[in-house]
Amino acid sequence: MESRNPTDDEIKQQVNEAVRSFSGTFMDIEDPATRGRALTALLEAIPDLQADLRGARQSDVLQLRRAGLSHAEVGAAIGTSRGRAAQIADGRAGGKEAKREPISGGQGSHA
Repeated sequence: MESRNPTDDEIKQQVNEAVRSFSGTFMDIEDPATRGRALTALLEAIPDLQADLRGARQSDVLQLRRAGLSHAEVGAAIGTSRGRAAQIADGRAGGKEAKREPISGGQGSHA
């Protein structure tokens, strides 16, 4: 039996379900002080998680580039633009004022 890659909608659904399931474990804490502490810890962990995810995505983009794909092809493959694919490959954060940030290795800077 041949496996297939999930569609964009399936990926989004899986991510949404995973996030809701994960955050739901915190929402089940009845004591508001305990839940508040748990949610604070979760929110404080998000920047490190984002850095890890950005590093993994940059690694994937660089692997696709080494395989010979153009930035436009990489962008199409990962669901973003050619320009954003180039930014990811270069390790630049997105946004209105893109700044150069080291995003590989999960050790992003947090100002």
